[in-house]
Amino acid sequence: YNPLWKVKCDCAFPSATQNEINEKDAKHLVENGCIAVGEGANMPSTPEAVEVFQKAKLMYAPGKASNAGGVACSGLEMSQNSLRLSWTREEV
Repeated sequence: YNPLWKVKCDCAFPSATQNEINEKDAKHLVENGCIAVGEGANMPSTPEAVEVFQKAKLMYAPGKASNAGGVACSGLEMSQNSLRLSWTREEV
């Protein structure tokens, strides 16, 4: 349990660690009027928390989906760096 998730908010973006939001935290978010949760870390919400979000019909973006673009860009950056290439905006 983390008291941070008791703060009233419209949107929550757990981005620190795995299992950051548990069922109790998720219930606090719902009770306080949160309408959207966008994960920025790898699985920051427990399965029980995700179930709470889904039952409450919150807009929920799991980390795998919300981070997909960042992971793809990191792969491109790593390729570019290891080959010592510089790409133009149009190439990217």
